[in-house]
Amino acid sequence: MDDCALEKSDLEAEYVKEAAKEKMVQLKGHRYRSVGGMMRASIYNAMPLSGVEKLVAFMKDFQGCASTQTETDWSVIAEDKCNMKSSGEKRIREEMEEILSNPPDDFKCVMLPWNSYEWFFATRGALGTEFEGGIYHGVLQFPKYYPLEPPSIMLLTENGRFKIQTKIGLNWQPSWGVREALLHLIRLMTTYPDGELCSVEYNKEKRRALAIKARAEAPKYGTAEDQKLIYENHEYMLRKTTPPVPPLSPSHSGTGGTGGTSGTGGGSVFNISENNFYAINSKGVGILDSMN
Repeated sequence: MDDCALEKSDLEAEYVKEAAKEKMVQLKGHRYRSVGGMMRASIYNAMPLSGVEKLVAFMKDFQGCASTQTETDWSVIAEDKCNMKSSGEKRIREEMEEILSNPPDDFKCVMLPWNSYEWFFATRGALGTEFEGGIYHGVLQFPKYYPLEPPSIMLLTENGRFKIQTKIGLNWQPSWGVREALLHLIRLMTTYPDGELCSVEYNKEKRRALAIKARAEAPKYGTAEDQKLIYENHEYMLRKTTPPVPPLSPSHSGTGGTGGTSGTGGGSVFNISENNFYAINSKGVGILDSMN
């Protein structure tokens, strides 16, 4: 059980209304009327820790703003600095600063200049997989109570693992940040879904073909300003990734199950483009080289 002391009894209706906006319900009437109008919430075993932490954060936020109220309407208080300068926003900005000061090779993020709670990102496909060389764009949207609540993540690039423009459910941990979440997403893409609603199930050849397409062009999304940021992320990741090995076509099928023209090392050269050739060695590892 947790408590929130309200100096004015008429704030109960606003308390219940604001709580409902955050999907916290059945709080009406939970009050100690003999103890200064203190609000309470009964917590039972079925309530997960994340839910308790979210409720506590909301109570403290509401109480802090309500204690400054004189004759001002709550709608004005809701826009007060105590909300605008929330710890969640501070955490979001600190994470962006950390990523910029220590940029990773695996992904690129950019914060929308007009909304710090929304980022565009681009990741590269996991090395040594059918996703290698692909560039996968997406959107991160942060909740008010981040990191107690997970960010919303959706991909914009067709990839063969997750549906595009659909929220992806991660096994979120509040100790994580954006860096950990995106690295986890890269690893998760290489798995096969187990009936997940946000997933699609393509074979490796189709995923490889999509990786080539994902590298060739960035997805179209949002406004012209949004698209400019997406292109900037794409150009950055092009410099960080090597082209993916193209998928085998039926016309190049050969011995050994690998397809293509067999070589002395048990591998196959299966596509030549201008002065570059793509090959699979005897261990199934893709090779990109030049004949110059």
